[in-house]
Amino acid sequence: LYARGVYLNRCYDEVTLTHPELVGEIHRQYVQAGSEVLETNTFGANAVKLARHGLEDQLEELNRRSVELARAARDRGYDEIWMAEVNGGDAYALAGAVAHGVPGMRIGTAVVPAQTRTPMMHAMAAMTLSQLTKGNFILGIGLSSPNIVHDWAGQPYDKPLTRMREHVEVLRQMMGGQKTTYEGRT
Repeated sequence: LYARGVYLNRCYDEVTLTHPELVGEIHRQYVQAGSEVLETNTFGANAVKLARHGLEDQLEELNRRSVELARAARDRGYDEIWMAEVNGGDAYALAGAVAHGVPGMRIGTAVVPAQTRTPMMHAMAAMTLSQLTKGNFILGIGLSSPNIVHDWAGQPYDKPLTRMREHVEVLRQMMGGQKTTYEGRT
């Protein structure tokens, strides 16, 4: 978008509404160049982020447009939608909305910070989304960064690899249907 005259002082989410032909053309060029992954500007839209640009009243329209983009991707032969999570909306809630709006797509999180939720919360969200997508949900979690985990979420970021390993062990137990009692090192 920047190369097409949409500068950094602009809200990229809003460009999806004001210049949909530009966004579509950029997507087509990426596909023609062989891209297998396309990123949309809309899945990070939330009222707080949009308020910085005076666009909070456009949230519903942006979310509607994001589902339209997902449908267009499906119609072009794409079979996966991936949700990232940093300063936008909750990836799990957005994945549920897309699962409802674009049935049949494989939906995944890429990547949700493990330490910003308990393993139980991740497991509940993943199992619900698996049901909504008829088994077509992929849970992607990661370490994130001290800025996101500690500064924004107020959680400790010490021993991140150990915490991640323990988190995944508990998640596997829960998602396997086991009653879980776990005492880790963190």
